[in-house]
Amino acid sequence: MLAGSRTLLVIGGDSVGAEAGADAGSGVACAEAAGAGAAGTEAVLALAQPLRGLGAHVTLATHGDLSAHRDGAAPDFIFADEQTLLRLLKDPAALAALGASPAQLPPLLVGVTAVGSVFAPSAETRDCLESDLGDQFIPELRDRLAPELRDRLAPELCDFLAQKQQRAGVLEFSLPVAGGQGSGGSPADNRNIALLLSSNPQWRSADPAARIAWAARGMPVTAGLISELAERGSISGDRVLVSLVLEPKTAALALKLRDTGAKIAVFASASETDPGIAAALADAGVYVFAATDNAQLADPELDADNAAAALAWQPHWLVDDGAHLIRLAHTEAEAALQTLRGAAEETTSGIRPLNEMASAGELRMPVIAVNDAATKTLFDNRVGTGESCVIATLDQIAQSHGCDAVRELRQAVVYGYGPVGQGCARAARSFGLTVSVIEPDPVRALSAVVDGFAVGGSAQLLPRADLVISATGVWNTVGHADQGLLRPGAFLSVAGGIDGEIAQPVAPGLRLLADGGGINYTAGEGNPLEVMDLSFATQVAALSQLTETVKKGAGGESLPPDVYPVNDAAVKRVASMALRVYGYSLPQLPATERVGGAAQHWRVHRYKKTN
Repeated sequence: MLAGSRTLLVIGGDSVGAEAGADAGSGVACAEAAGAGAAGTEAVLALAQPLRGLGAHVTLATHGDLSAHRDGAAPDFIFADEQTLLRLLKDPAALAALGASPAQLPPLLVGVTAVGSVFAPSAETRDCLESDLGDQFIPELRDRLAPELRDRLAPELCDFLAQKQQRAGVLEFSLPVAGGQGSGGSPADNRNIALLLSSNPQWRSADPAARIAWAARGMPVTAGLISELAERGSISGDRVLVSLVLEPKTAALALKLRDTGAKIAVFASASETDPGIAAALADAGVYVFAATDNAQLADPELDADNAAAALAWQPHWLVDDGAHLIRLAHTEAEAALQTLRGAAEETTSGIRPLNEMASAGELRMPVIAVNDAATKTLFDNRVGTGESCVIATLDQIAQSHGCDAVRELRQAVVYGYGPVGQGCARAARSFGLTVSVIEPDPVRALSAVVDGFAVGGSAQLLPRADLVISATGVWNTVGHADQGLLRPGAFLSVAGGIDGEIAQPVAPGLRLLADGGGINYTAGEGNPLEVMDLSFATQVAALSQLTETVKKGAGGESLPPDVYPVNDAAVKRVASMALRVYGYSLPQLPATERVGGAAQHWRVHRYKKTN
């Protein structure tokens, strides 16, 4: 997740040159260098602009002058091409040129060869990563580290080398810094280094358990909330069913929930399941109602059978996505209502039918609307889903139609300007597309205009669109009539959403991505880990609120059936824990006992006469 990065350094080309300097007015700070290299300039600017658009402060530098970036401070992230990657791997002194002290390394090194192409490491780079990293780079670095850190370096390196294939094409390890873990600090004080070997999400590790372990390490807020829940023992011995997209982050959540003393099961539909992850979760002792091998994915009855079996497992608490299992329990599987005491719902598309059920008096259990909590919507929907859906969309276009098809994209239309639509519009613009919005709600449409997007109707905007992204969670958003307005060759993508958001079969000549499924979880691995940590932490807070409220009643049912918000105290607890994990603290304001927090009694005002 790039939004909010304080400094992001992009290194490429023999020089940035005058062309880069001319771009400084757009908000990208540029290092001065002599002699423009056109190819290097084009590549580095094409990298810098999208990253800046996603919220990062971007600075450019060159191979020849790594120190020429903003005020000499160590960057938060570094994006570098292969030439610079090799230099940084082989020459620790180059790190100091970036403004980093030997004990405070830049947290991320990413190797890319060219914009829009997969990074295929040369034999030299591969050899460096396989051997020199351990034999040359690390010992030199170790000698430069503070003495008290040297003893910790060897085990950290061993762990790194043992986990080379822990996630898709990424090598990563963590080094402690002075005052960090092991000397009274927190894991957040460590500096993480990751080397991206491939941008192809289809290249995945052969070790699902290692990918789950990677996800678990990146979810400290969720782990903290689960530890508090375990200490209270409020769900010990209960059965909890988790119905979410089944990939490494969900698996890590399920495994951690076992620490509460509850029995945990996981359900996911075939289109939302990574069979390798499902199998690893089953091997770890979690009940799994999902495909555990690729052969099962071809069974047309698999989802219905697994959903029925999951509810027949008689869960007490349900973490749902889209309210599909809640609705199943209220229709074809009503026996599940004899044991189900309540649920927490993850999505906008799930909250809508639940509100309808509640208004009709048909909802027979209390449900917490996790989706509506600020710690979910503001980050998961607006930031994580926006970034991941646009990146997955562009990646799918590149894989199926080539990188030239991505470069030829000019006009994008986003349906809906809720939090997901806002994120998609912002991310698409950051990648150089001209973005327009179709939004019938006048307040949201006005918000899009203020944010710099044109708004209009289908007849006005669709004929010139190269890419359409549906971000509404509403069935038949892009119907056949609207599809008839699109030019042949236009791409269609769904951001999150529901089945049938784009009407099928699509009009001839149009190119539907990921069969109309949510693009980030069907063609990628879902939202960034950081935002899912907040979403899952909010789920845990909702589960805690739900279970403890329901169990307070003498008869076990003190919370009537309805849709309830996550309470403010729980939301603030999630946010406070996240800030603490990230190493930030908040100022302490003077306490007040006045309702509403007013500093003065309500009888005091500025217009009172003095005589």
